Amino acid sequence: MLISPQGQVTPAGILPRLKQFTVIGVFEAGHYEYDSGLALIHLVDAQKLYRMEPDQVSGVRLKLHDLFESTQSSTRIVSFILT
Repeated sequence: MLISPQGQVTPAGILPRLKQFTVIGVFEAGHYEYDSGLALIHLVDAQKLYRMEPDQVSGVRLKLHDLFESTQSSTRIVSFILT
C-alpha cells in the first residue's frame, strides 16, 4: 500500500491518498536512504496518484558520467523539450 501525503482536505483534516500496488521486485542500491524508502512505479500510475495530466511530470533525474557536462546537457534537454 502506497500512501501519498498529498491528500484531500476535509473538515476532519487531510486524508492521504492510498493506492495498492503489487511488488514485482526488490533491489538494493547500497545506500540506506534509497534502500529504506525508494519505490519505483510506472509513470502513468504516478500521474494518476498525484492527479497530473498525462503529459506532466514533476521532475527529471539524470546521472552523468562527467559532472562538468551538466550545463551543456541541461541546455540540450530543455531545448529538446521546448521543440
